[in-house]
Amino acid sequence: MQSEFETISLTREDNVALLRIDRGGSMNAISQKMIRELTAAVRELQDDGETKAVVITGTSKVFSAGIDLKDPEKWADTELDLAQRREIAYRGAKLCSEIEALPQITIAAISGPAIGAGVAITLACDWRIMHPDAYLWLPEIKIGLSLSWGGVPRLTALVGPSKAKRVLTLCEKLPADEAMNFGLADYVDSDPVALAMKQARQVAGMPPVPVAMSKEAVNAVANALHRSIGFADSDQGLLCRDSASASDARANFSRK
Repeated sequence: MQSEFETISLTREDNVALLRIDRGGSMNAISQKMIRELTAAVRELQDDGETKAVVITGTSKVFSAGIDLKDPEKWADTELDLAQRREIAYRGAKLCSEIEALPQITIAAISGPAIGAGVAITLACDWRIMHPDAYLWLPEIKIGLSLSWGGVPRLTALVGPSKAKRVLTLCEKLPADEAMNFGLADYVDSDPVALAMKQARQVAGMPPVPVAMSKEAVNAVANALHRSIGFADSDQGLLCRDSASASDARANFSRK
């Protein structure tokens, strides 16, 4: 079974869904259209009682280069009123919240770079598998932004406060082995999708209700304060991005 989208694909086999980010170029940069399609796919899975586990991945060369800095729908919004701008700003945070809340176990399979919002998506998953050549990078401060999409509380919960501050403020690229040492990756494997699918099938073979209840219980404990910490992160992002220094930083930024 396959659902039809333009920037992503969603396929299902043997009670496992594979959600793949693939814009056919642009380093899988996340456009507003992609956010809407990802949200639609996640909501479809939310109501899919047959699917027991979900693998989220990109292409063999790149997971995602993060938010599309050339997407006019995201960046050319100055003529919109504040309510409309906030609606756009919060789409990513809502997407990640809905990924996190899926009843199925979600596994991120990461090849190549996962940058910014791409990392935020993986943090909303239940665990992460990285290719040895993959890396994670949160360059938001380098371009005058703050990490949003609920990324700060999820990052801090996984790595602790000092490492979280280091990753955010030094904008360090974390290769797979270092990401694993930090606690941001759970496995490093030469074929992350294959391993993720294998684990997803193992999950799908378990009694489904205890799996869903266990995931919900762990999330309730681990994420109890996330909403109180991150509820306004997209408002903070809007405030940062509209500064002159942030505009200059984005103009000079390179993803390489």
